[in-house]
Amino acid sequence: MCPMNEESITSSGTAGLRALPEKIKRKVGRLFGRKSDGAEGDSHASAPQAAPDVSPELRERAAKDIREYAEDNETLFNRASRFEEKAERLQTSDGTTSESAKRRAERARSEIKSGLSELRASFSEAHGEEEGGLAFDAALGASCPQFAAPEE
Repeated sequence: MCPMNEESITSSGTAGLRALPEKIKRKVGRLFGRKSDGAEGDSHASAPQAAPDVSPELRERAAKDIREYAEDNETLFNRASRFEEKAERLQTSDGTTSESAKRRAERARSEIKSGLSELRASFSEAHGEEEGGLAFDAALGASCPQFAAPEE
């Protein structure tokens, strides 16, 4: 038998719930190529700045909605990350390209993007097309730049 102490057992209680947004942020970052060493300052270094005419309160509301979406769809983020890691692992271990894992990861990423697009549309409708859209884009660019709409 292997001796165990309490620290080696992960708790599924409130500690896991408090850490959920950061866990999701790390998974999304890994999923889309942004390596994170856990330092909070590094993950926001390349985030685009919001337009100055968007109210901070509206940006905060959009950020809250994005966090809730990420928490509600944690399994989708986990699935995308898991399949991406599997494809990379197979590629590096024996040079085999796993098209199945790549397609599944891409499908999960597509579902995430689709959900964020729907969330943006409803947020824009509720808070004004222009200002609501700009606030949502700014919040998304700050929290998940890999999902942010490209600059025109």
